[in-house]
Amino acid sequence: ALVMACASLAMNATIRKIPGMGSMMQFDDNLNSCMEGVLECALQLVRLGADCKLKLNIPGTSGGMALNIWRQFGLNGKSAKQLAMMAGYQELIDTMKAFEGKGALIR
Repeated sequence: ALVMACASLAMNATIRKIPGMGSMMQFDDNLNSCMEGVLECALQLVRLGADCKLKLNIPGTSGGMALNIWRQFGLNGKSAKQLAMMAGYQELIDTMKAFEGKGALIR
């Protein structure tokens, strides 16, 4: 779940860097609210001890728009931590660093 959340955040951040897309997307309240929820989910998963080294592994035969976009943006094969860094959410990166090697701390 953490890898999927981080991949979604990274995809959103990558799309926003495309000329013209960032300005269009910044006013989409539904998308912004959704990404805030995905970020909160990722933060909670890290706090619960999710493995930040787990990699996104999309089989070559898998289809679908999101999976194809993730491949095109170079997300396949990246760890949750690498995807978080691509997404640029400092709070998530800092939380991953703080919980490295500590296992599931929230019970």
